[in-house]
Amino acid sequence: LKYRIEYTNKLLSIFKHLSVLDRQKAVNKVLQGLFELTDARRGFIMTINEYDSLQIRYSIGIPEQELEDEIPLSRTLIKEALKKQDILIVSNIAASKYKDNQSVGELKLTSVMCIPLVTSEKTIGVIYIDTDCEKNNINELWVDIYSAFGSQAAICLDNALLYEKLKR
Repeated sequence: LKYRIEYTNKLLSIFKHLSVLDRQKAVNKVLQGLFELTDARRGFIMTINEYDSLQIRYSIGIPEQELEDEIPLSRTLIKEALKKQDILIVSNIAASKYKDNQSVGELKLTSVMCIPLVTSEKTIGVIYIDTDCEKNNINELWVDIYSAFGSQAAICLDNALLYEKLKR
């Protein structure tokens, strides 16, 4: 119970910092906040472009030059999370139905989480995080906290995008 209270307090502290209108600051706050909660190794925010395809817009844990190349990540999990419009957490990939996915094997991933960014009107993207580290907080115990985080992140990013359009 003590750990859950600490974790919830950490989430509330992160929420305080998500009310920014600058898009770059917003995505940095979102990914940094999620990394604080999960101990992930890599993270991406992918947005849906005008052609309804996903593009990696922001990342943590990947050198800039690698962003120019095709990044290995589990597109299967991303598509599944977006289709369901619900968070997808795989905390033990070796024991899951995804264990034979090529990208999962290449990266030797232990855990993956995809959080669709859904506003009241539309899906604007997805947050994808993964790790090859055994010790992490990507697990189903915190699904309600990660769902709340995803909702706030979607609002934060949508507001930043709207603000950016207004400035033009």
